[in-house]
Amino acid sequence: MIVLTPSYILSNPPIPPEHTKIGFDNLVRDSTITANTTAAGSYLNALKNDLTYEWWGPTAVPAVLTIDFGDIKTFNYIGIAVHDLGSNGNQISLNKSNDGLNYEFIEDSQFFVQDDAPLMVVFEETQARYVQVTISSGTIPKMSVLYIGKTLDMQRPVRWLGHTPGRFARTFEKRGTVSRGGQRLGTSVIRQEIAASFDVMNISQYWTRNVFEEFILSAVKYGYFLAWRPTDYPAEVLFGWTDEAIVPYNSQRSTSGLMAVSWNMVATGNWEGGVYPW
Repeated sequence: MIVLTPSYILSNPPIPPEHTKIGFDNLVRDSTITANTTAAGSYLNALKNDLTYEWWGPTAVPAVLTIDFGDIKTFNYIGIAVHDLGSNGNQISLNKSNDGLNYEFIEDSQFFVQDDAPLMVVFEETQARYVQVTISSGTIPKMSVLYIGKTLDMQRPVRWLGHTPGRFARTFEKRGTVSRGGQRLGTSVIRQEIAASFDVMNISQYWTRNVFEEFILSAVKYGYFLAWRPTDYPAEVLFGWTDEAIVPYNSQRSTSGLMAVSWNMVATGNWEGGVYPW
């Protein structure tokens, strides 16, 4: 799910809200995180990486995560993946501070999580050194991935024609068991994931070199969130990785020169409730 808050829409962003959004920028990775409560067997620093087999959970709600970026940073989104916040009926709210003492609410950042799919909340760009993420209501949740940073708003949206939405791009490996007489005895699903692909056409060479290339370099090592059509299909957000180099190419000769790019993504979870490491 992606939530484009009223404050973000009213800020009149330079790239239309309906264009593809990628959440790869992650200030949490190099931050210091503290929590008012951490359950035994869970790891607070699990939230600082994209390894989804590790997780953090509190012992009770409300639970408060405090993230210290070390300096004042600019950000406009939070991303959460591999979680059960929806199943547990949790509410999220965000507060910010420059001194770690006096916090103020980030406008429109309080919301009930609707499901357990990857989540992005995009708000008006703001600055702070500290961010507090408060989890309230419902029962005790677990979560593995937490990103806070600036979204990459694509100059052009992912091409519609021929695109397979992530919710339909499921792949799996299974093993069927058959009796000596040829009767089917059952099936074991060994692995399941989402294998999505994206095509973006007619992006300027300047934008590709000066904006998009930062994502290309990040995707070599780190996972990312992607909302392919945020306003038309807000429920279809993915979190995953790219295993091959993302390579733009020249597509049209014009005054400024146009480029295009295609890439693949292996994503976690599914639309039947998620796949968790716990």
